[in-house]
Amino acid sequence: MFKRKNLHIALVASSALLLSAAASAETTPGSASIIVTNAFSLVETTPIDFGNIQVATDVDNATTGEVTVTIPGNANPMTLANASTPAEANGNILTQGTPGLFNITGAAPFTALTINFPAAFDLTNTTAPPSTPAFEVTLAAATTFVVGGAEDGNVYDAATPNLTTDGTGAVGFNLGGVLTTDATATAVYADGTYSGSYTMEVVY
Repeated sequence: MFKRKNLHIALVASSALLLSAAASAETTPGSASIIVTNAFSLVETTPIDFGNIQVATDVDNATTGEVTVTIPGNANPMTLANASTPAEANGNILTQGTPGLFNITGAAPFTALTINFPAAFDLTNTTAPPSTPAFEVTLAAATTFVVGGAEDGNVYDAATPNLTTDGTGAVGFNLGGVLTTDATATAVYADGTYSGSYTMEVVY
């Protein structure tokens, strides 16, 4: 016959086994990691080319009057606007120019990027006399077109950036520009090549 004392001993033994089982847990260190890749590739594939022009400098010693050459960032032709009066600077297009092209790779997929346009910069003729005036170029003043991605062929919108990468993180843009003669210069623009450089920045 099973006695009450034996039942008490059995319950105590069962409790001891449960406590022993709970006390046998093991621990081991864990770890976590993440890779940050903010960098991507931005390459100038085609430089902006303002073509070949004939230009006559402002001759009335005034501080106004300039020739303006505009290249849109698409297949539309380059245009040249003369100053408003014959005494001011004037010119003609001899050979059409072409917009620039920048390509981006290695960015985040399906992500809009922002173009930070550089400040105005000069094109100078390093083989001409020091008195030769320079041309000023402004990139933000012309249209820029998205190449590739969901916005392919659309005008870049600086207010709501739409330079959106494709599924591989790639996109490009055709860059236009506006070139003007020096309105305060009276010296002749010497024949030759005028060139300059700038820094293009694209950010997330």
